[in-house]
Amino acid sequence: MQLKLVNMLGITTATAFSIGFITIDIVNAALWGLSGAPDIMIGQSLAQTTRKELEKCPSKQPS
Repeated sequence: MQLKLVNMLGITTATAFSIGFITIDIVNAALWGLSGAPDIMIGQSLAQTTRKELEKCPSKQPS
């Protein structure tokens, strides 16, 4: 894709494309981290609740 841009529009366009792509990658990594933390906390909370409910009823405990 970059080669086509360089051939059609020049090196300035390819440089702008590269900088934009790197910026989007950095922002995506930050947002991935921010959205992953609540998922982990919610999953751990649900697992803990399930385990407490299992302890109340001994017949349902996994062997």
